[in-house]
Amino acid sequence: MDEFTFNSALMHFQNTRGPKGFIWKFILTYILGLLVFGLIYLGAMSTLVPGLVEASTDPYAVQTFFSQSLGNIILFYVILIVTSLIFGAVFESAALRHYVRGEGFSIRFSSDELRLIGVYFFWVLTILLVYVVVVLPLGIIAGLIATAMNSSAQMVMLPMFLIIPLIVYAALIFVSVRLAPAAAITIRDKKLTFYSARKATKGRFWAMFAAYLIMFILMYVVLIIVAAIIGVTGLAVFGSAASLANGDPQAIMDMISNPSIWIFGIFATLIFGGLYSMFYFAFQGIAARAAITDPDWSADFMAAATFS
Repeated sequence: MDEFTFNSALMHFQNTRGPKGFIWKFILTYILGLLVFGLIYLGAMSTLVPGLVEASTDPYAVQTFFSQSLGNIILFYVILIVTSLIFGAVFESAALRHYVRGEGFSIRFSSDELRLIGVYFFWVLTILLVYVVVVLPLGIIAGLIATAMNSSAQMVMLPMFLIIPLIVYAALIFVSVRLAPAAAITIRDKKLTFYSARKATKGRFWAMFAAYLIMFILMYVVLIIVAAIIGVTGLAVFGSAASLANGDPQAIMDMISNPSIWIFGIFATLIFGGLYSMFYFAFQGIAARAAITDPDWSADFMAAATFS
């Protein structure tokens, strides 16, 4: 059984074995997927933007627009949610099949992806459960104490209202790290797994937390710098066009349909999407490392999934 350490988790994306060239295929396909996703998003938005822009100068017209377009708005959000679930499941399963099964790059929508969507729903339910278990009792207790105190004494309660969000964040982080390998174990065992994934992180919480924290800080710094460069460049190139529009619906539509803006958007997607996909792949490696070094795992294909 390979050892799980902070270093092995953090660098698993680099040390994993398997077919060569996987990461570049993953990045390029991820960028292409973002472009396709963007086209679907813009296609759905195209039914709403012209009317919204036209009504933007009149508050009453905006209210009328939303009431008349409720069906299209609901359809837009349904399309957005469904495509987001499929997009996330397809690329996460591709990365995890490589990490835990040693497979080459493949994009498909199969039982693996369906099981991952099931994992996503469990994540939503778990986050809601954390809020119910942690936030409601603390909020009720704080409210009762504050009501029983006079106005001057209530000032003493102020730190408690600042501490409550910290407790909530700590609970969410703890649960997220403990259950992080759920998707990787689901792909590994080819069956939906969620709450039992905590067994793979027993005694490993701080190593996993540190690996995630370092990766997150690195990603945040790099992406913020790149986003700032792209934003400043876009403002310098297209800022004058945006100011000329000055609320004029036709000018706004002309600006949106400007081919130069579309070309710049595609270029920004290539740069930003490429960097994000690299970090996304690396993040998946942390949980995958926990899954393949799970002491309770005794799969027949263990030898084929042995990583350094």
